[in-house]
Amino acid sequence: MLRRAMSPQRPMHALQLTTGYLAEAYIVTIFGYSPPSTDIEARSLLLKAWKENSTRTLAQFYIVDIKNKDEVRAAWADFTVRDHVGVRQQFADDYLMMYPRRSCEAFAFATLQQDPWHEDPFPRAKSLAELEDWVKPLLVEEEAGKFGGKPLH
Repeated sequence: MLRRAMSPQRPMHALQLTTGYLAEAYIVTIFGYSPPSTDIEARSLLLKAWKENSTRTLAQFYIVDIKNKDEVRAAWADFTVRDHVGVRQQFADDYLMMYPRRSCEAFAFATLQQDPWHEDPFPRAKSLAELEDWVKPLLVEEEAGKFGGKPLH
């Protein structure tokens, strides 16, 4: 999201959109991107939005990157709170993949309720239709506004 947001074709609108999301996010996942150390204005806007986030001290920051974990942590050090950061080299290890459409709920139950959910990862589907069938019950639950509080699968 940030890489797309920082593209030269639409920098200001996308940066504003991204800062809006950062100001409200409970879990942030960054894919193969480092905050712009040379673009002080962009970095300041991103950091300001994140620091205005009321859940920041509880929130989790994940970075999926093939770079050395220590380098990645150092690049994002200004954005992380205590040890609320995870560096993954594989997307399959990320909360987004382990708890599709329920990553925030799963994280909240694990950390705030001390009641972790069992993983409910995306299946290795052979077609988009198969994935749609798997996701459909999650969407129905969301549309009804009634979350079961546990994975459906």
